[in-house]
Amino acid sequence: MNLNKERMPNRGAYGSRWHGFQVNLLHGLKDLCDKFLTQDSSVIELGCHLGISTRLFCSYAKKVTAVDIIANQSILMLEKELENLDFVHSNNTEYLNKCSANKELYDMVYIDANHSYPSVIEDIRNASKVLKSGGIMSGHDMLTDSENGVLRAVTEFNPKISTGEVVLHRFSDSSWAFIHESNNENI
Repeated sequence: MNLNKERMPNRGAYGSRWHGFQVNLLHGLKDLCDKFLTQDSSVIELGCHLGISTRLFCSYAKKVTAVDIIANQSILMLEKELENLDFVHSNNTEYLNKCSANKELYDMVYIDANHSYPSVIEDIRNASKVLKSGGIMSGHDMLTDSENGVLRAVTEFNPKISTGEVVLHRFSDSSWAFIHESNNENI
């Protein structure tokens, strides 16, 4: 995968900065994967759109489940191409509730769906039910502007980030991650 060629759509020209981040490049997401994923990892990606970040996850992890309410041609073709990818055409809450009921657990959750505060906090709370203890809670587009609810939702969900007891990792593409302490916390 060519990190200098693949880019997220609708975020300006190649390499441009948005709120100080290079959100349309995958270098930061690669750094997140290098830091937290192994060949035995299982990842659930909430909001996969065209599958650009999904492809990167698949190059690192044993199993990737990509969930999106839109089943576009790009992600469907990618699913046929990659053996370790399962695409699920569903809304996040419904699918996470199903996983929770079936006691399916993942090593990492990556949230990149609706970035409003109510949606992000709901995704984080539901995702915490399917994340292994010690797993990685992560996502995209953690910006500081008031229109984006990611920063507020993450720090509200895990108040130990504000006190420094839990490290919030930030990456150049505006991805974020922290180690989730317990499968039952904040549910």
